[in-house]
Amino acid sequence: MSTRQLKPPVCTPEEKTETTSVIINEELDREKTICPFEGHPAEGKIYKTIAVIYDNHNEALPHAGIADACFVIETLAEGGITRIEAFFAHKKPEKVGPVRSARIYFVDFALSYDALLAHCGGSPDALAALRRLPIDLDQIRFPDPYYRDKSRRAPHNLYGNIDSFLKLAEKRGYDLTPPQETFFSFRSAEFPYETTVSARKINIPFSSRSYTYTWTYDEKNKIYLRYTAKGLYIDSLTNTPPPVKNLVVIKAGMRARDSKGRLDLNFSEGGPAWFFYGGTVLYGRYKKIPNQPFKFYLQNGEEVQFEPGLIWLEILPFDRNPVIKG
Repeated sequence: MSTRQLKPPVCTPEEKTETTSVIINEELDREKTICPFEGHPAEGKIYKTIAVIYDNHNEALPHAGIADACFVIETLAEGGITRIEAFFAHKKPEKVGPVRSARIYFVDFALSYDALLAHCGGSPDALAALRRLPIDLDQIRFPDPYYRDKSRRAPHNLYGNIDSFLKLAEKRGYDLTPPQETFFSFRSAEFPYETTVSARKINIPFSSRSYTYTWTYDEKNKIYLRYTAKGLYIDSLTNTPPPVKNLVVIKAGMRARDSKGRLDLNFSEGGPAWFFYGGTVLYGRYKKIPNQPFKFYLQNGEEVQFEPGLIWLEILPFDRNPVIKG
């Protein structure tokens, strides 16, 4: 099924159980709970997830607030340029962005992780879907939470913050119930897999050299570092890189759906997946049902147990592969 067939979420209790792994909130007012995306204790109180569409043009760098994201999805928009959807569930950076327009598959991702969607406009199909859904935080419809940073050039200068997005959602009467379960499976003890396949440097060739990203494993801090055409990818607020513990790469069917080159992403067949963590790689597959979280499996069919921490998901077209350089 492609993202053309996006519908509002409908799932039975049994289906909901299958998409999660650990109950995290027995009491909604607990100060410390497990992050639904990272699988470790949250730094603050869990709130309704906010998904932010980040402008990923090279002129939009550096990003603000991205180091506080709990889960990140990156894929192509059009013209060979990627766009990012970052999910925030307990940390509240004072500034997030630059914010850019939505695509229909970003709406699906927001529904899949029960998130409100912060964006600035979007493709016609994405906007048509969002008008029917109580998750829309569109800057064009609701400008108050957003502002332009005049020190940067438009259109790469639109920002907001999490508290303002939550206030807008409350004003609109949206459901603000935080997630109750984790979206992924996480290991609770030592590294559970035996692997001798080193993966300390990975190239992700989305399109041109400008949008080919390099990831290197930082042994000291036990995270993967992302490099763009501008160098080390860092958060402008903290001057630090996002602490990526798990880098996941998958492939999806992609084709232009209109004269402007906007894409249709098709996950109906699932596909291959690469799981990078601890300086190694594991191979497997993924599945994706509309409005439901991604599910990740090893080659033997077991669900992947991730290292607790930030997961960054790269979605490549089927004619591209990650290049592992040792």
